[in-house]
Order: sequence, then structure tokens, then C-alpha cells
Amino acid sequence: MSSYSPLYMLSIRHGYFDDGLCRAFSCTPAPPGQELMRRRGLLFRQTDVGSWTILCDTAGSGPDTGTDVLKLDLAITDPQFVLYTLWEDFRPTAAYTLALPLPEGGTADGTNALMESAAARQIGRGLCTVSLRLTEEMWQDALKGHPQGCTLRFTPKACRWEYRLDFRKDTLRPSGQLMLEERGGRLTFPPFAKTEDGIFRTVSEESVPMHVRYDIDLRLTCRQENSDRRQTLMRHIPPPETGAYLDSEPRILKRIIRI
Repeated sequence: MSSYSPLYMLSIRHGYFDDGLCRAFSCTPAPPGQELMRRRGLLFRQTDVGSWTILCDTAGSGPDTGTDVLKLDLAITDPQFVLYTLWEDFRPTAAYTLALPLPEGGTADGTNALMESAAARQIGRGLCTVSLRLTEEMWQDALKGHPQGCTLRFTPKACRWEYRLDFRKDTLRPSGQLMLEERGGRLTFPPFAKTEDGIFRTVSEESVPMHVRYDIDLRLTCRQENSDRRQTLMRHIPPPETGAYLDSEPRILKRIIRI
């Protein structure tokens, strides 16, 4: 009777997401991997967001630990991944390889673990070809109920926030110093300055790691000249959006406030 247990687990984590579970990748057995799994009685399952497990029949003979290498395809499913991920030398059209198990085991920086391949990416293949060598140690650990695994971690980019004011024709611009204020004190903005093309613009002095959601509360105020009094023009100004403005400067996220 078959008795399946985890043989190896691959997980991907990313600080951009609230729970750290990376939603930007898919992982599937490559055609050679499907054939090897059929011959060795292995199963492949997605066990969580960004996590996949290879299962083996511990009642069977197990893999040939001298020669078996399981091939998997790792693909990016979120086109904005490159926008919010800190990966300086990343080339979306290049082919990458990942050799498992990693020499150091455990957790690794994904940008270091994925190595650019000299070969061109094949049509229909994912970003990365994963080669999992099925070792005797891996098999014995699975029999003991202590499967091996690897977690790849990715770090979000840190960006400054830029805001621009767009006053509608039927709205009078208030007189005074226009300011963006963050109640928690984590972001500091200089007063809005009028550019040569007549746009009011400010950029945060600090950089913020990119995140799918932020707990930063901004408000737009106007401070009268020679006075500390502030008039609140808008509350709960939303954060900039990833990829919303392709003309943004590097490491700057932009949002236009229309009043």
C-alpha cells in the first residue's frame, strides 16, 4: 500500500506582500520532470501560496539517488514583479537556473540563488529551470518525517514618494503654503514647489519599502503666511500606485492629486 510523505518543499517569500507569501510565481513540473515523477511514483502539489511540495511513496523503492534530477519550471505570473522587487541585474527576458538542494540549505536570497543561464529561454518555458537532485540524504530524511526544503526570499524596493497637484479650472487654488503631512512622522515632505511648467510638486525626504498596502495616513494642508494655522484641504491621501506612471524617475513612486 502506498504511503506518501513530503520529500522536498520549495517556498518563495516576498516582503512586498502583507503576509510575506509571494503571489508572483507559479511552479510546475517540466516535461522531463513529469516523466521522472511517473517512473518514480512522485507527486507534485502546491501546498500554500508560493509553496510547493514533492511527495514520495515511502513504502516504495524511492528515487535513484545516484542519477535522478527532477526538473521544474518556475515562472513569474505578476507583470509588476520587476517594478517592486529589489533585483538590480534582473533581465525579464533572460533564462535562469536554480540548482537544488542549495549547498547552504534553509533560506536564501532569491536574487543570488537564481543564476542567469548562458542559454536563451525556450519558447513556452518559464523564467527559471529548477534542477532538484534527489539525494540519498533527502530520501532518508523523508523516511524519518523530516523533509528537506528551501525558502527563497525577495526584498521590495525602497522608493521616495512624489505627489503633484492638479487644480481643476473651476477650483480656486488656496493661497498659502501647500503641505503634505503624515501623522505618524515616518514621512517628511517639503512644501509643494511650483515647477517651470506650472505644476506643484513635492517628494518625500525618506524612502519607503514598496508594499501592496500601506498604513501611512497623509493629509493635504494649507498654511497661511506668517501664521501657524493650517487649513485641511484633503484627508487620507492615498499612497502612490506601483507602475501607475511609467515616466516616474527611478526609485520614485508618483501620484497626482486632483482638486
